[in-house]
Amino acid sequence: MVNRDFPALHRDDVTITLVEGAEAALGTFATSLQTSATKALLAKGVKVRSKTTVSEVDETGLVLDDGERIDATTVVWAAGVRAVSLIEALGVDLASHGRVPVGPTLQLAGHPEVFRSAADNDEVGYPEPASVLQRMESTCS
Repeated sequence: MVNRDFPALHRDDVTITLVEGAEAALGTFATSLQTSATKALLAKGVKVRSKTTVSEVDETGLVLDDGERIDATTVVWAAGVRAVSLIEALGVDLASHGRVPVGPTLQLAGHPEVFRSAADNDEVGYPEPASVLQRMESTCS
């Protein structure tokens, strides 16, 4: 995917590490799917760190709960299926099914500094996860 989507970027220059607090990635899915997902990630060169969490993030990377530091120029954080505390703090009115409404640029109304990506985005009409990620990529590019 890195080679296909970012041809100017050399795969050898990129390290991708998935830090998962649960026993395995896709923790709510069947064990066979968790195993398949982990194998697929490892085959693509992704380092998978299960049963650990991030305790700190700064300008140069992150620190895991065991004290290990991972240097990084880009850190992407994703958690669960909804960001309840953040949404509550922002005071955003939710759409149907507790969804967070956004505009065509994936920004929250009244909070242009907050972008949302998720598979259930009613406003822009992308029901499938891949479609949303492609839209987000083109929006953020």
